[in-house]
Amino acid sequence: MKKVPFILLIFLSTQSIAQWKSYYPEGTKRKQQEKQEEKAGNQLKFNTHFYNALSLKTLEKYEDALVEFNKCIKINPSNPVPFYEAALIYNLSAQAE
Repeated sequence: MKKVPFILLIFLSTQSIAQWKSYYPEGTKRKQQEKQEEKAGNQLKFNTHFYNALSLKTLEKYEDALVEFNKCIKINPSNPVPFYEAALIYNLSAQAE
């Protein structure tokens, strides 16, 4: 009979701990939200530099455009478009010489 209150005490404590963790998550939503904000910020930076580079390329300021394309490449190296645009500029400069 002395074991029954002890078992009930353990059962109730585990239930309350389980409820505590399910009600108060360990910040996973906050971390995911921070990652999404960082990704959105990086995408905005990439788009800004890319637009500037295309504008400079159109104005035939190739050296400045290459600097902007290199910034795009540093932000997102998996995107092939800045590499392609930079290659076009290098090709134009090689033909001019």
